[in-house]
Amino acid sequence: MQSIQYVLLAVLLLSSTFKNKAVDDKQMKVLFIKGFTSYLEWNPKDVKDALIIGVLGDSYLNADLIAGLDGKKCGQYKVKVKKFANVQSIDECHFLYIPEAKSNKFSEHIDKFAKRPIIIISENAELYKKGANINFRKKNGKLAFDLCKACIESKGIKVSPALVKLAASVK
Repeated sequence: MQSIQYVLLAVLLLSSTFKNKAVDDKQMKVLFIKGFTSYLEWNPKDVKDALIIGVLGDSYLNADLIAGLDGKKCGQYKVKVKKFANVQSIDECHFLYIPEAKSNKFSEHIDKFAKRPIIIISENAELYKKGANINFRKKNGKLAFDLCKACIESKGIKVSPALVKLAASVK
């Protein structure tokens, strides 16, 4: 519980101290994703060796996710970051980050992931409406996220009440 409080404190402090907006958003998204690993709990049968964070295509976040999370322990899970070239190549992962540039193409396939224990993270409000589970957006000039708690729980993943409190909106 104390590690969750430290992650939350780091996110709050960093959100108010970064001066460079481009660095701020990238680093904040990595910190949020790291925090999500602590606030979500998968069925043990769905996590084998590591919690896999997948990224669809090339994203400005790839290097930061690898540097910040790959091979590290986050919460109760060891994390592995994996890049998927296209939707057809997506196999095992627990988070799937969809960059804005891939949102339209991915929206055609989102139903294929509705019941799989994969958290879909988007940067696109339309993709969130169609079924992404977490959506990054700006709120009062700061990075925030929307959370579809019901969608996540329907996949058999437990959502911490603390994550619900951190979300800008919950459905």
